[in-house]
Amino acid sequence: MKRSLLTILTSIIVSSTITMTAHAITYAVRQADGAEQYYRLEVPPGTTIGKIATDPDMPYSSNLKMSAGAAQVTAVGWAGGLIKGNPSDPYSNSTVDLGADKPGGFYNASHIKVDSTQYETSPVPYYLVQMTGNIGGGAQTFYAIVLDDGRIVRPVPVSGPESAAPSGVRHHRRHHRG
Repeated sequence: MKRSLLTILTSIIVSSTITMTAHAITYAVRQADGAEQYYRLEVPPGTTIGKIATDPDMPYSSNLKMSAGAAQVTAVGWAGGLIKGNPSDPYSNSTVDLGADKPGGFYNASHIKVDSTQYETSPVPYYLVQMTGNIGGGAQTFYAIVLDDGRIVRPVPVSGPESAAPSGVRHHRRHHRG
């Protein structure tokens, strides 16, 4: 009896560890100076989803979660930055360029387009957004994880591609020269 309980607990712990590593992505981005930077992107263990910001005048908004479209906008803004359309415009609601021709954001990218968006439910609900944009003079593929509450998971710089990745870990080494 004790042995079967221990076996069950061990398999639960092992399967949750495999699930965590199965959602990792390692990819390379060529920087403006020509150096190649590898990143590992995954939801860190212990991450929880917080309450989504709500408007007190709209109580039903507390039931809303991040949509795929909102995750894409969040990802592009984070990856390439947000630039106010006209700095001389005194109104706070003037246009904003998102992923346009001026490099910015985490990747210092410009001309960003979303290639795909996948909704994942484990280890917590999130969107994996794959984008292509111009970094350092060439088109490249890069990623963002947007949690269901709107937060971004920052990629972790790593020294290079892992030589032996656990089963199911995705490695992307895409370089689009433009």
